[in-house]
Amino acid sequence: MSRLYAVVAIGVALGFVSIAVTEQVAAAQGLKRAEGAARQAVAPLAVQNAVCFHRPRRRVLCLLRHPDAGALQCRSTALVRGRRVRVIQSNVCFENREVTP
Repeated sequence: MSRLYAVVAIGVALGFVSIAVTEQVAAAQGLKRAEGAARQAVAPLAVQNAVCFHRPRRRVLCLLRHPDAGALQCRSTALVRGRRVRVIQSNVCFENREVTP
């Protein structure tokens, strides 16, 4: 009987591990899909780098960096939910300066 309990316990443990791994893979694929959708939303603009974060209510926030325009740094922000993409800021450029107190 104790062997049966051991086998069941191992099966349950492996089941929980496989569920956790599956959820992580699905989350990573969801971020890649959201990143692709955000890149398409700002399509005429070239995107150097994109960073996406999970937000509440199954939303993903993507921060996009565009190529330099001289001393300016340009960014865009997109909110992805399912197949809908909402561009919050598009190609906002700013300049970082060091300020000496």
